[in-house]
Amino acid sequence: MPTVAVNGVDLYYRVDGDGPAVVFCHGRASTHLSWCHQVVALRDRYTCVTYDIRGFGRSTEEQHEPGFAAHSDDLEALLDHLGIDRAFVVGQSMGGFGALQFALRSPQRVLGLVLTSTPAGVNDDALMALVRAAQERAAGMPMTERVFRPQFIETQPVMLYIWRAQQDASTPYPRSFLDPLWYGGGPSAEAVQRLAVPTLILAAEYDNSVPVAAARRLQELLPGSRLQVAADCGHCIYWERPDFYNRALLDFFAEVGAMVGGPVTP
Repeated sequence: MPTVAVNGVDLYYRVDGDGPAVVFCHGRASTHLSWCHQVVALRDRYTCVTYDIRGFGRSTEEQHEPGFAAHSDDLEALLDHLGIDRAFVVGQSMGGFGALQFALRSPQRVLGLVLTSTPAGVNDDALMALVRAAQERAAGMPMTERVFRPQFIETQPVMLYIWRAQQDASTPYPRSFLDPLWYGGGPSAEAVQRLAVPTLILAAEYDNSVPVAAARRLQELLPGSRLQVAADCGHCIYWERPDFYNRALLDFFAEVGAMVGGPVTP
């Protein structure tokens, strides 16, 4: 079982494929397995790095968990361990918090940043107001309905079973664990506006946690970023609409590769 000791915990990780590196940071109700559609689609052209964030899946956790602040530290240590100098960084929901913080701290190591269904914890009043309103509207919803469209729940029982099994494999953190994500516990709007990394923002038409309006506000804060919206989809675009998601990644990676002159192919 490939693990690496970093910052007081053991991180479980996988490396699949060959080519420019892409590291995937999963969301709260997930593990590294949530990226199965992406790894299978990308591994012939990219080195896909997936891992369990501390306290999730097979990764361990300190007795006194230091919170989201450690996620970007762990990501940096994992890339150091693997000898990866630069990578595309993809973060979904909770994973977007550490992905953005890593890009802000070490922009020279990030070929391109993909933020999916996430406010990334950016401390901006307008962004947080939109996210808080969505959270209030979704309060009391069963978790499956907060995350997926009804059509997916009705027609994809196998994928839904796998998603639920991932939840059972992780530490049962209280809902307040996500407060830094939803309530601006991350970087300031001013810091984000200085980020000089190619960035793709992916949002879902029917996301009950991060509405499209919030994604648009995040796009306004990130200079030169672009936004794509997945129609007829809930919070987990990569899970509900993998073809759309994979195409968006491949096109973005290819465009960034053309800009930097690297061997990145669509």
